[in-house]
Amino acid sequence: MAALVNITLASVSNYCTIKYMNFDGSLGANFTTAFHESIVNMDDNSGWTYYNDVAVIAAIDRVNKDPSILPGIHINLKRFSDCGPWNPDAASSYSGNSGGYASAVTATEIVQQHTDVIGVIGNQYSSTTRGIGQILSNYHIPYCSTSAGSPRFSDKVKYPFIWRALLPASGYTYRLVLNTWNVRRVSIVFQGDGELGVSTARVVRKVLLEDGIDVVAMFGLKHDFDDHSIGGVSAALQRTHTRYVILSGINDFITKAVYKLGKSGLLTDEMVFMSENALHIKGDPVEVYGPDFYDVIRGYIWLPTSPNPVEEPALNVYEYINRELAHAEIPYDYFDEYYMPETYDCAMMMLLGIKKLLEENPEISPKLLGERRFQDKMNWTLFKDLNYSGVTWPDMKLDSQGDLEMPILVSRYTGNYMNRTSFALSDLGFTRFLEYNTSNPIFHNDDTIPPPDGPIISSRSYSSDTFEGEFIIALTATGALLSIASIAFFITFRHDNIAKSASIPECVACLSGCCIGYLSLLFFLNTPTTMACKARVALISTAFGVVVSCLASRSLFIAVIFSTRQVYKNSKALNITHRRFKYCNMLVVALELVLVAAWGYFSKVRVRYIETNAIFYGVCVEAAEKELSMSFMSAALFVHNIIIYVALLCSLYLQKDVGSDRSDELTTLVITSLIVPLALIIINGLDNTVSSDADFRVAICIWIGITVILFKVTAYPALTMYQEHRSKRRNQVRVRSGFITGTNANALLCSSLTNEGAQNLSVSQYRFKSLHFTLERCVDKVWLSVTTISGTRCFYGMDVDDMVVVEDSGLVSWCLVGASVGVVVRIQFEFDTNSMAKEFIGALNAALLTFSSSPKNAPGPEHVPYKFIAAEPHFKYVMSYMRSSDIVMAGAIGAGFPAAHMVWERLAPTFHPRLLPRLMMIQVPFYASVGFLFACQSSYFRFWGWKENAIEAARWENEASQRNSEKPKGWMDGTDW
Repeated sequence: MAALVNITLASVSNYCTIKYMNFDGSLGANFTTAFHESIVNMDDNSGWTYYNDVAVIAAIDRVNKDPSILPGIHINLKRFSDCGPWNPDAASSYSGNSGGYASAVTATEIVQQHTDVIGVIGNQYSSTTRGIGQILSNYHIPYCSTSAGSPRFSDKVKYPFIWRALLPASGYTYRLVLNTWNVRRVSIVFQGDGELGVSTARVVRKVLLEDGIDVVAMFGLKHDFDDHSIGGVSAALQRTHTRYVILSGINDFITKAVYKLGKSGLLTDEMVFMSENALHIKGDPVEVYGPDFYDVIRGYIWLPTSPNPVEEPALNVYEYINRELAHAEIPYDYFDEYYMPETYDCAMMMLLGIKKLLEENPEISPKLLGERRFQDKMNWTLFKDLNYSGVTWPDMKLDSQGDLEMPILVSRYTGNYMNRTSFALSDLGFTRFLEYNTSNPIFHNDDTIPPPDGPIISSRSYSSDTFEGEFIIALTATGALLSIASIAFFITFRHDNIAKSASIPECVACLSGCCIGYLSLLFFLNTPTTMACKARVALISTAFGVVVSCLASRSLFIAVIFSTRQVYKNSKALNITHRRFKYCNMLVVALELVLVAAWGYFSKVRVRYIETNAIFYGVCVEAAEKELSMSFMSAALFVHNIIIYVALLCSLYLQKDVGSDRSDELTTLVITSLIVPLALIIINGLDNTVSSDADFRVAICIWIGITVILFKVTAYPALTMYQEHRSKRRNQVRVRSGFITGTNANALLCSSLTNEGAQNLSVSQYRFKSLHFTLERCVDKVWLSVTTISGTRCFYGMDVDDMVVVEDSGLVSWCLVGASVGVVVRIQFEFDTNSMAKEFIGALNAALLTFSSSPKNAPGPEHVPYKFIAAEPHFKYVMSYMRSSDIVMAGAIGAGFPAAHMVWERLAPTFHPRLLPRLMMIQVPFYASVGFLFACQSSYFRFWGWKENAIEAARWENEASQRNSEKPKGWMDGTDW
């Protein structure tokens, strides 16, 4: 007879709990399969380790005795401890806290020293499996877990060689049970210092939230929690009116937790506790906890990972262990409760997988296999479908995550010792119950009707019958009408120069965005739904993208023109540049819409219901993998909006190169840049406030922010047009112009052209239609434009000294040199009074001095618009031009914002009261500084742009009078001189 080839498997378990074993490192010896009460206690860790070991031996004996399974092969078993050598306290106190030893010692020895081991059966806690499982996967050593229920090991990227002959903990079993009972609110209590508790709680929460089941609260406790900790959890559960509690952790943790919670005041007929792990305690429960233990656990729901063992195969294995191995009568309840069927099937599937590998690959010999030559072929897919009828389940197949594919059997603890009765059996996909027995008691009160998931209290929503609902409707209607009216204003006056200077396309798009923002308020009405929650975010985000991107695009266009100092010969070249910015803006808005649509499709938004003492209300939240994280699409949308806001800030900074006393662009950008973060902070604070009025206040904040921006966009052009209209009616300027072409370029002739029938034109300040009142100031030049039927002529190089006022007639004559050599134009302005003519010259004089093409003519150093006040050499004169309105504005900003925030905190606290004084100490100086800068900037414009600039007024008048007195008298008559 040919010699048998030895193939070795390893059993990794808590052998530190078994007396009299000898250890060489982590390798154990002197283990006896015979049951001895002096060595093994059926109620502690030693019993757990012993029962699983003999189940592995039973499977190996079956294969070794049946030559049809692995002919010519003998299976050996090596035992490795994952918790060190024997420890007298480990049998009662060990709870899987030796992950470091299992990874550093056990796994290393199996991989490097015991190279004959080609497969491992692990009877370990999830915490210790985590490290050793990943190391063995890295070295392609298959690992079958018999008891590690953590969802972590379903990740086949990290654990491609781990598979399980059981169902892991997951949220799908809870989802099926809770939906069957129509439960929408639960809380989770989990073991915070254990892998099984943490991973299971995370997965269960994710699955339940995706299905719309609200996880009201989650509480993490240490394995050895005290009464104070459990008292806090109990108080929180009562405060949140939780009726259904899911417990996650190892057996003795959930057993202790359910008993302590029941004794803390939660032992009522309305409470339901459940878990995927069975109740178990090391020792007698009555001695450890008290005589009422069994009454406390009555009605506890257990969602076991498998139905009852298959009757005939299970009895055969059970009897073999008692007869051939233990030589004692082990109670059958322990055979099931200690996962002996799963352990037996795990070993059998490992051996049948080896058989399959040898049969499908004839080139692989048992000897080469035993030398680890083909470990890469032994990942979890080798064991996926072995056509094996097991003890745990008749058809032992693995699903796509390497876990056993089987239904669940839901049981309840009867309160008669640790006995359980089953009442429901699911299908394989956990979508429905195939069997559900309502004839036997289920819950703590021995009833079959599920208790309500919360108290019966009134709900709170903003319907049209409430004040809040009517107010939101009024705000929406008012905002929409304002937006439509503003759009109609720009369209109606689209041919007006002032409206053109505001850039009508950007203004209309910005106002459309405001209208979209107003419409989002309608989705704050009535009880929130998932679609309403998504619509709120989608419309508000769209409004933000449209409004802010339009403002940033328009401002960047203006800033780029004047910062580059490029000369545009005609409007066509300028329009090309403007069109590029429009296209970029359209691209940004289109990307915003795409991200919003993708977010609406992929985001897991849900409605979370919060209870107070008298009412409950719904709030919109987004389900995420972690408590403080956000989904990928939410992050993408958030980053895109941040980029738009940064572009707004960049455009605000670049406005330093753009100056105009007639432009309100800077103020609009500053207010928008302040409103956005301020509104975001307030809304975020309100969302974190436990108040049924939070959504109502958020709607008001949104309306205020949008309205402020709308008025800043619309009010200035409208007010300027009104003032311009009044100015035209008050001051009519008649222009008569003509051209005299001389034969000598140096002989400039100025003659009075008073052709009969000359057209009277009303001339206002020249503006380029694509710019926002900035062209004259930003390029530091001054020219005069004359508009006639044939077109507009621009004249530069003007000298105010050549302008003469005719006393008592209100006539102003000016001789200008045109763009062409030899072209001379004499323009005569006629005013109603002589004082108005002098006022005109004074204003032009100040403008020429300030914005001359030769900066050396201006007082002080070269003038740069938007210079910091501290660097302004004429700061004291700037301050003298400050008006009472500037002081009022500074005071309103400095005191208004902190005061409004203080009032808001009194109505809806978002910060701890102790933080308010410190917050005010920061806010008051900050907003006071902002208000002061606004006031100084306003006075700064007034100082440099008004005719009342009196710093050099006296000198200007003296020099002008002296030059005028030196001119020939004939010049006033239009003759040569």
